[in-house]
Amino acid sequence: MAEVLRDNPQVLAAQAALSAAKARERGAQRPLFNPELELDGERADVTTGFVGINQTVDWGDKRKARARVASFSVDEAESRLTEARLQVAAALLRRLGELDTAQALDALGARRLTLMEEFAALTERRHKAGDIGQLDLELARISAMDASLRKAQTASDAVEAEQNLVAVVGESRAAWPPLPDHFGALDLDPSQVDEIVSNIPAIRSQRLRVAALRATVRVRDRERVPDPTIGVRGGAESSDLLVGINLSVPLFVRNDFRAELDAASADLLEAEKRLQDRFLSARSRLRSSFQRYLLTERAWQGWTEQGRPSLRRQMALLKKSWRAGELDTTQYLVQLTQALETRRSAIELHGRLRQAWFDWLAASGRAETWLGLQP
Repeated sequence: MAEVLRDNPQVLAAQAALSAAKARERGAQRPLFNPELELDGERADVTTGFVGINQTVDWGDKRKARARVASFSVDEAESRLTEARLQVAAALLRRLGELDTAQALDALGARRLTLMEEFAALTERRHKAGDIGQLDLELARISAMDASLRKAQTASDAVEAEQNLVAVVGESRAAWPPLPDHFGALDLDPSQVDEIVSNIPAIRSQRLRVAALRATVRVRDRERVPDPTIGVRGGAESSDLLVGINLSVPLFVRNDFRAELDAASADLLEAEKRLQDRFLSARSRLRSSFQRYLLTERAWQGWTEQGRPSLRRQMALLKKSWRAGELDTTQYLVQLTQALETRRSAIELHGRLRQAWFDWLAASGRAETWLGLQP
């Protein structure tokens, strides 16, 4: 997982965005205006020459306001990097779970095919011995063919699941890491829901974006304050020394930059409403993933405690009863198919249990914590 998170393009792009934000922060902390060197010379009846220095003054302390925006942007970029890592980790866990389930179903398909082929072979022998009729023989052959078709489908599904995993990892592996069969109980204190949601990277990123836009409004307001330019000149006219001071102030008459301030205020309002919408969605996602995991985990517990032992006993008795003549061919096939379908449902339930757990990790922002990649 650490290797994938280190090399994943989505994570690398977020790291590059963070580097860019830090560079913009360094730039925002520098002074806005550089001094200007002025040289002026004239040779006529009277020779004159001047050297001057002009400096525009950051009258409204715009540099501090811009630095504050850049600082929030760095925090937002860091949170987006965490969000990208969470998304990749959650996607990788889901793909691993899907592959594990597909491989388990493929193994069950192989087991079904073996059983049906054995059943067909035994039926052939019993038909030749005159114990069963032609109808039972054809039923056994059709069942074996159906099992072969199912096996082809499960094998195809397993290949597709592995390719989906490779798309996240970036390369194929000889062996994939195993996942735990059980994740244990989960508890969620209702009073902690808002706190958990507030610390989810996606919500934290949006909250920092709101803070950055709020600071941007202050920047746009300060930009409406004109910055004066002060200059000092010294020179000579013929044999006379001259010293001069000049002051220039831009007049915001034709454009008072009010539109930029209004636009920044509207952007802030939009971001605040998006934050509210995402918070509500994230809270709903957290609660639903918690409830879904509880329900699935309860069903899985019931299967492991009661269903699995009963199915094993049934599978052991079926073949023995059919060979002893206690079950006819149709009854045996119906019960065997039902047992295999029950086993298939159990595998799918286990897959849903894992996906519910991974959805909870994504919804609570705790995927890397669960993996041991961060505190």
